[in-house]
Amino acid sequence: MILKYKDLKVSIFFRNRKTLKLEIVDKNHIRVTAPEKTSMNHIFKFIDKNEKWIYEKFLLKRYIKSISQENTKLLFFGEEFSVKIITNEKERVYIKDKTIIVNGKDKNQERIKFLLKEWYRYHTKRYVETRINDFSHKLKLFPGHIRIKDVKTRWGSCSSKGNLNFNLRLAMAPRRVIDYVIIHEMCHLVHLNHSKEFWSLVGKILPDYKEYEKQLKEIETYMII
Repeated sequence: MILKYKDLKVSIFFRNRKTLKLEIVDKNHIRVTAPEKTSMNHIFKFIDKNEKWIYEKFLLKRYIKSISQENTKLLFFGEEFSVKIITNEKERVYIKDKTIIVNGKDKNQERIKFLLKEWYRYHTKRYVETRINDFSHKLKLFPGHIRIKDVKTRWGSCSSKGNLNFNLRLAMAPRRVIDYVIIHEMCHLVHLNHSKEFWSLVGKILPDYKEYEKQLKEIETYMII
């Protein structure tokens, strides 16, 4: 369902869940996922309650359709960097003087995004594999395969077979936040759900995990690739 509310375009989805979820889709466009049978009045009150947060995100002006647009910013391990695209036959991505430099054969948007995603995939994979090795011995939890995927709906997941998947954009987050995502998914090796027992286990390892959840929400405003 898509409707207008004030000056917002609102996409509403009803799902089998317990809480309301709010996401920014694009400039002046939000998505609300609600429990089944939630009234529209309750949804609108939820939007009103989060109105300040919504407009703060819009004012960041980071929902940019073109990665080459002036003043584009991306995060790398929690630090903000400008993005500069240079035409070069030797394609690569690297950091210089607080700027992420993208060398591409041309400035084709899809190609530039591909190069950036592969760069993030590489750094995410290196960090995640190193930390899982550290945590496995401390927590006595040993996952199966580790995969880095191009998904935008979640930061990580755990399969019933004990395989862990992580979003290639995870290297945008501060290292302590990445550690939280890794620990979160490793806890699913014990509880493959979000039960009280699961959150109790997460809390024993990371008592301040709710702060990391909040930071992940803030990072989502940079996910333009």
